[in-house]
Amino acid sequence: MKYIDSHAFVWSNDYAKYPAISNDYILSSEKIEFSPPELLLRNGRPSGIEKYILIQAPQYFTDNTYIVEQVFRFPELFKAVVCVDTKSSNSKLIQEIDYYLKLGINAFRLIVNTDLENQYFQKNNLDLMFNEAEKKECIISIFADPNDLDQFKSFFQTYPKVPVVIENIGNIFNQKNNFQKSLDLLCEISSKKNVYLKISGFNSIANPKFSVESLLLSIESLSKAFSADRLMWGSDYPFQIVNETYEDSISIIKDECTFLSATQRNQILSETARDLFFNS
Repeated sequence: MKYIDSHAFVWSNDYAKYPAISNDYILSSEKIEFSPPELLLRNGRPSGIEKYILIQAPQYFTDNTYIVEQVFRFPELFKAVVCVDTKSSNSKLIQEIDYYLKLGINAFRLIVNTDLENQYFQKNNLDLMFNEAEKKECIISIFADPNDLDQFKSFFQTYPKVPVVIENIGNIFNQKNNFQKSLDLLCEISSKKNVYLKISGFNSIANPKFSVESLLLSIESLSKAFSADRLMWGSDYPFQIVNETYEDSISIIKDECTFLSATQRNQILSETARDLFFNS
């Protein structure tokens, strides 16, 4: 069986050619110093990974040079989700979107790291971003905490033709005191049929109160809410292999989710990402 990893990062150790805006995401050389695509392919191949969706590395911010180069190096294997500067002028933002569309890249990432500030949507041109995505058949991928996702609900409804992908299970496992509320919110958001959910980022479940059983119960609830047609697995490579293996990530869906049928597992491990990213 061939699978698709919907959430992997690559970056270079050539900091002169590809300068990092931030060093926060550069990993210790004891495990992995940098993440070239060849190393990703080597890790994924034993687990039956056929294709990958590369996510723009946060340390590069809106400089998508490296990720674009890798997509052009391996066009049959990679699709990219890039970042654009949503705080730039309207005309510049539109030009950026059009530039990547001409390169064959139609997926754009929004990173929301904190509670949304006053007038966040206006300051970040999100109406324009979603409007352009609707007109030009683009995908919006969102990294955000549940509190912030709650405020995005109106956008999901206003732009029902825009495919929206919520990354890393909406980061609900970071919610120490409001986990159930966050899970319920994701299930509520699932009523918006244009919203997809990545079952990814298992390695970031740092809260000791959550066990594998908690994860599996959550995936079961989310699979009922979204259905397998709007769920996709991602490894969060290379962060996944700092403390675990690549296979540990995919085995959660492949082996542990016994409540899913073989067809549902294949949908989550392959077909949802293929239909959304590789057939668009």
